[in-house]
Amino acid sequence: MFAGVIIGLGFFALLNSLWFAVAFSAGAGLVGVHLGWFAGVTAAVSLLIAGWVAGALAGVRGTLAGLVNGIAAWGLLFILSVAAVLPGAASLAGGGMPQAGPLTPASGMWTAFWSLLVGLVLAAVGGILGGRMRRPVRVAGEPEPGQQPTAGEEPARNGTEQSEVVDGREVREGRPR
Repeated sequence: MFAGVIIGLGFFALLNSLWFAVAFSAGAGLVGVHLGWFAGVTAAVSLLIAGWVAGALAGVRGTLAGLVNGIAAWGLLFILSVAAVLPGAASLAGGGMPQAGPLTPASGMWTAFWSLLVGLVLAAVGGILGGRMRRPVRVAGEPEPGQQPTAGEEPARNGTEQSEVVDGREVREGRPR
């Protein structure tokens, strides 16, 4: 899950730094006028990527495991965002930041609610997609794909076969039992 959070946060920081650089160097161009939308879409895609990576790299496979890891990635990203953004926003609030439009406390709260809900849904969908990905299952003692066993050797079957759990079922050699 931590890998998903780190990759999602890195993707978010990278693209937002690009959008801000373009907006402030180009002035009132497309990105400058719609900077909020660019940052919002970047945040949404970052949460989807974070959930997908968290679900794909989870030790337990399946829809529910991916969902839980995606939601956990969203929660950790939310906590990190609050810890990083609130102190900066408080210091900028006194600096006369221009507002994009009339912002009342009620509209700010609704914007926050819908942003969090959309982020949660996207991280959960990413986690489900990542959790449903199949990983190749290799049996101990068998050659890697593309390699031929040496002549006269039988692959070892000493009970060290690898298995994984997919949607609550144990899978060995790629077939459900």
